Amino acid sequence: MFLDSHSSLKTPLEKNGTLRILSNIVPIFSFNFCEFTLFIQQKLEKDNNSFLNLQNEWSVAKQIRKFNMEIINQELINKSLEFLKNITKKDKVCVIHHTDPDGVSSGVILAKAIERLRGKKIDLRHNQKGSLHSLTKETIDLLRKKEINKLLVIDIGPEDNMETLALASEIAEILIIDHHQIPNEVKNKRVILYKPQLVFSGVQPSRYCAAKLVYDLCSRITDLSDLDWVASIGIIGDVASPQWKEFLEQVFKKYKIKTNKEDWFHTKMGRVASIINSLDCFG
Repeated sequence: MFLDSHSSLKTPLEKNGTLRILSNIVPIFSFNFCEFTLFIQQKLEKDNNSFLNLQNEWSVAKQIRKFNMEIINQELINKSLEFLKNITKKDKVCVIHHTDPDGVSSGVILAKAIERLRGKKIDLRHNQKGSLHSLTKETIDLLRKKEINKLLVIDIGPEDNMETLALASEIAEILIIDHHQIPNEVKNKRVILYKPQLVFSGVQPSRYCAAKLVYDLCSRITDLSDLDWVASIGIIGDVASPQWKEFLEQVFKKYKIKTNKEDWFHTKMGRVASIINSLDCFG
């Protein structure tokens, strides 16, 4: 969709130096998910000498007040945070994420948050082909084979198929962080469903994209201020920029990256989102 509406981004090999740099993201999807953030950070640093020395300028509470959101389920926030904090080095952890810019960005943020919380990288990163929300038989078999006991599902709603979700819960405790509609009520005690419409009032779920949702949740228990730019890729890629315009402006100002408020896709972060989206389309 984004390639059609931004046809000037015909190929990462255009003369624009930023696109050539960011096109190097492609190999990461093949062999090294966990190094995604470090890789892009190093590439952008060549264009921007002040990319480092970062400082987190945003507070979750401030955002809630700004957008007239009200917390209606503090218990769910606490349960989700406890799930994350209780992950140990002995646990076998899998992150399943969607393959669009929002899914990839939120997956990166969550994987890095877990690594910082437990002092060890996640054990398995997995994504299902296509835009499937339901967990597949192949995914269930993989979880069992890898002896996964902690499963985190990001930017997809596996409650779409309660049968396969139940099978997965027999293998692992599950935390779902997603911003889509809720097709089925989840009563399984081994599954936590964290969605903006279950936590806040006055929020449009589709605009509280997964990258921002994960960033805000995990920032409550670990410092992710150096990953705000990753969240911005997810925001732009999921066309949630109207909701998080001020956040994007502060991130771009922080890294001295030129903005384009008329079309956020025609920025460095927007180009990364377009590249990821093209990989998703041809994936």
